[in-house]
Amino acid sequence: MELYSETDFEKHVFKVNEINKLLKSLVETAIPKINVEGEIAEITLHNTGNIYFKIKDEESQLDCIIFKNRVRNEFQELKKGDHVVLSGFLYVFVKGGKYSLNVIDLKKGGLGKIFEEYLKLVDKLSKEGLFDKAYKKKIPYIPNRIGVITSIDGAALRDILNITHKRFNSIDIVIYPAKVQGEDSVKSIIDAIKAANIHNYVDVIILARGGGSYEDLVSFNDEELARTIFASKIPIISGVGHEIDYTIADHVADVRASTPSHASEIVVPNKNEILNNINNLYLRLENKINERINYISKIISSFDETRINRILEKKIEDNYRILDFLYDKLDSLINSKIKEIRNKLTIIYNNLDKLNPLHIIERGFSLTYAGDKLLKSIKEIKKDDNIKTRVKDGFIISRVDSVINIEN
Repeated sequence: MELYSETDFEKHVFKVNEINKLLKSLVETAIPKINVEGEIAEITLHNTGNIYFKIKDEESQLDCIIFKNRVRNEFQELKKGDHVVLSGFLYVFVKGGKYSLNVIDLKKGGLGKIFEEYLKLVDKLSKEGLFDKAYKKKIPYIPNRIGVITSIDGAALRDILNITHKRFNSIDIVIYPAKVQGEDSVKSIIDAIKAANIHNYVDVIILARGGGSYEDLVSFNDEELARTIFASKIPIISGVGHEIDYTIADHVADVRASTPSHASEIVVPNKNEILNNINNLYLRLENKINERINYISKIISSFDETRINRILEKKIEDNYRILDFLYDKLDSLINSKIKEIRNKLTIIYNNLDKLNPLHIIERGFSLTYAGDKLLKSIKEIKKDDNIKTRVKDGFIISRVDSVINIEN
């Protein structure tokens, strides 16, 4: 590996590949064989024979690999939650820009501390009855409003909104934004659940987060959050992670969905299926009425046919009018709700469109950037800086000749 002086580092423009090769050389040369202790978080037995896994402690995680030629029979019994002591060398993968521990040997030490604490909490809450089916609240068949507790920027929210719109677009959704990962995430989720219960505006709550590692989902294994879910007066469906992920929040929730999308499908009925069911019921009712009429007709066949026919015809016409009225009323209610939702979406779209900065440019204004950053003050640039100005039909690239402060 070519060596660089401090001056060389300041002057030389490195390629990505050069940086990764430099790191590989420094790491693999400077750090000898090491021993690392941790708990297995994820593990994959690859069809090539290699074993890929992650180990973690309370604060960090490390990618590890055992190559096929070093795999022993007992290694294939490794599982999530095992506590291990690994021996090996740090290995830098140049192409991917990642590093991992190339494991030479390992020793198992039973279940890891984190996994043991998880199992203890599961056992504790289970004995207290927080997981009992007797306390599970019923999910409404057709909710008027659905509360969604998740990250406002996450894919989980987009999935829920898309599926709800496709299945029953007249159902209202109320979003309670929350952090679902990292510092203060537990408090954020708890506050959102409590807010939804105080408002008492929604019929059911979806608690959602996309998939991730054990560390990403650790907030959903919190005891205080579990007790908050259990205490909620509004039924809660958990849609956390992927199907293989199972958190304490899933145990406590009234219904557990394998993913956020699955949670939407559980909560939101299919409007077309409901309309088909209504239509089938209408036809069945019509058939029953006709059957009843035919039955009565046979009984009174010996009576005055003219008079009886008038009575029956009037009865049939009345029933048809009732059926048509009910059908038209239902159709009107559905169309009214659809129109209401469309109006709401139009208002939201128009409000968002007004905020589009490109409309300002259309009126003769411009936007100036330093790099990719929009300039808001002369304090953000200096003489000889390159700037880029966006106008209606393109960009103007220029260099700053001077900066004039008009406030003084």
